[in-house]
Amino acid sequence: MFGSYIDSWVKVNALQQGFYLVNYSPELWKALQGPVSTQELDVVDRVALLQSVFFLSRAGHVSIVDALEFAQAYALDTEYLVWKELSDNLVQIVALFDDQVWFPSFQAYIRRLYAPIMARLTWTHLAT
Repeated sequence: MFGSYIDSWVKVNALQQGFYLVNYSPELWKALQGPVSTQELDVVDRVALLQSVFFLSRAGHVSIVDALEFAQAYALDTEYLVWKELSDNLVQIVALFDDQVWFPSFQAYIRRLYAPIMARLTWTHLAT
């Protein structure tokens, strides 16, 4: 849509005011990883981008590899809604591909993606 005129990023449909999906160019999807990972975007927009990239992937408009690469931008996010959306989408991939030869690599990807939030949520019993 914006071609080579974009030298940073743009998020269309801020706060999801409209009822439509936006498929960005590969360059813009990559550029949006920055404001997602720094949480510069509101949680509503971060979740919407996650929903969009996986929906567009299921529809064949974005590759699953690109969707999974985009999802890595959420690794340090602490919002419940983000992790709920991410988990729901990853479960769908698991259900489709759990019998594939590359599935152990996908499991390793999931472990790496979830490692920061799991470290944050894991508790240690302290002696009283």
